[in-house]
Amino acid sequence: TLEQRLADTRADRADIARLVRELAACLSAAHLGGVVHRDIKPSNIMIRTAQAGSGRVEPVDATSRRETPTPLLGPDEQLVVGDFGLARALGLTDLTVAGGTDGFMAPEQRTPSTSVDERADIYAATAVVAQAWTGSISSEVVDRLGSSDDPVDRALARGLAEDRDERPADATEWERELLASLGDPDPTDGSGSRGPRPPARVEAPETPRASRLSTRATAAAAVAGLGVAVIVAAILIVLTRDSGDDEAAATETVDAETADGADANTGSTAQRVDEIAAFGGDWSTSGSDIVTSNGQPIRIRGVNWFGFESDLAVAHGLWARNHRDLVALIAELGFNTIRIPFSSSMLDPDTMPVDISYELNPDLEGLTSLEVLDEIVDDAGRNGLAVILDRHALGADDRAPLWYDDDYPAERMIEDWELLATRYRDRPNVIGADLYNAPHGTACWGCGDPERDWRLAAEATGDAIHRIAPGWLIFVAGVERPSDTTCGVGEGQEPCAWRGADVGGAIADPVRLTVSEAKVVYATQDYGSSVFEQPWFDDPSFPSNMPAIWDRWWGELEATDAAPVLLSGFGTVLDGETNEAWLGALLAYVDERDVDFAFWALNPNSDDTGGLLEADWFTVDEDKMDFLRRFLDGPFR
Repeated sequence: TLEQRLADTRADRADIARLVRELAACLSAAHLGGVVHRDIKPSNIMIRTAQAGSGRVEPVDATSRRETPTPLLGPDEQLVVGDFGLARALGLTDLTVAGGTDGFMAPEQRTPSTSVDERADIYAATAVVAQAWTGSISSEVVDRLGSSDDPVDRALARGLAEDRDERPADATEWERELLASLGDPDPTDGSGSRGPRPPARVEAPETPRASRLSTRATAAAAVAGLGVAVIVAAILIVLTRDSGDDEAAATETVDAETADGADANTGSTAQRVDEIAAFGGDWSTSGSDIVTSNGQPIRIRGVNWFGFESDLAVAHGLWARNHRDLVALIAELGFNTIRIPFSSSMLDPDTMPVDISYELNPDLEGLTSLEVLDEIVDDAGRNGLAVILDRHALGADDRAPLWYDDDYPAERMIEDWELLATRYRDRPNVIGADLYNAPHGTACWGCGDPERDWRLAAEATGDAIHRIAPGWLIFVAGVERPSDTTCGVGEGQEPCAWRGADVGGAIADPVRLTVSEAKVVYATQDYGSSVFEQPWFDDPSFPSNMPAIWDRWWGELEATDAAPVLLSGFGTVLDGETNEAWLGALLAYVDERDVDFAFWALNPNSDDTGGLLEADWFTVDEDKMDFLRRFLDGPFR
């Protein structure tokens, strides 16, 4: 156990950083599963080690004494949080009995009938780290931490705050603060924490974000290969793929699954492959339709697969599944397009992906993030899937209101797209560029101010792309409000659109490209109340009030045959009548007007919407698919 190891070893800063990372991932895995542990302490944290070449794990021999007192954990060792005997479901927060262990028990656990949440585990985990850092968790040590000027001591003191509202809100925030205080002495171990969630803005509800839970939390719940797992009631709950003797069998399984999936969907997949080969790379618009080079109307029925825009700099889920397997699944579910968000920073030539299981994806080992994107684009082509590239962020997870900032100047957007157009112009399944995901804040449409006018920026960027890839569609998002107007949720105020959702200005002031205006598709977004409680959800006439709202912001472009619209992101957590009613009404509206769409998202780790897959990255959310399935029939027509 960690208790036994700490008796032998005095942890240094690198040890503490490793301990924080692994504990954070364990906590996130439990909390993601809806469980608060309530009794985390060194004796409940076990150490296990992998047998060389097998991928299997064995307990460390507690009777053996280590020759070297440091590091606290060897490179082949991992932590396992066990003994969930006092665990409590997060949804059942009232305790009937006090519980926990002195020194590690959060103050709120001392009183029966008091609610507990993730922050009780944050307190206990901090006490574990404090013991490793100071050698003790006595009240004197806690008092000293609270009065110290040392950054690590201050971070520990916050985690041990009596008032839980003063503690970090979750394991990711806790991990980030402690690593920052330590100076993150070993940032190259491939376990970087998730970035901070941008602050909420009342006047401009944010589009869904990737989960603030560490992405390694999902991995811990799904695959043992990342070195973190959770034991519940002494039963190891880890879905593991063994390597070594079983490695070839695992590879064969993945290949067989992919082949079986292709066979199961042979007709539509083969037809999509043929259509892309014949017409891909040169689609245009005609009125409100997207058409192939021979004038055949088509309809994009896509799904977003995010991750390249995040601090992992790669599509999420590759810690749990093979990339070809996931792309094949998208085709099997009936989608014909993948919309792939990315960040400008991901395009830097030295950017390397994080949190890929190279056991499951051996062909990706050593590749840069951009080279992994190459592989996924090619996977999509083999499955007859079109690809829309989406400049979703500037830096990792940095969804700035404008398409530039101090670190990424305005010309960087053109440079990014020139790079991608050059790289993918000969891939017929790459059909276009979604220039910037969701301009908002001071971004305007047609106001004439070159620093704020998104329409002008879109025209310049679209023209730059077409000088290299003249066949690409140019997807142009909207803004959040009409030019030089205010919006909000106050009395008498006009509600704001979702960020980037208002493309209504394009009716009077469309994007005009030099090569051809018949290459412009307008992109919008819409979400359920799980993302933000918009005022229209409380309208007594909801959901009958929604078509008029959609007409105003984007539907009129389709209704007047002015231009096609891509609903580039829509999704929700199906947690009540409101969201079900919203999704049903939206899909009926989209179907009536033949609007192109890309569901948000494949990923399960979207905070506000969830995804089409459950946390294990294998189980399909059939409730969501029940809504979508009837709109996915057919290849591109």
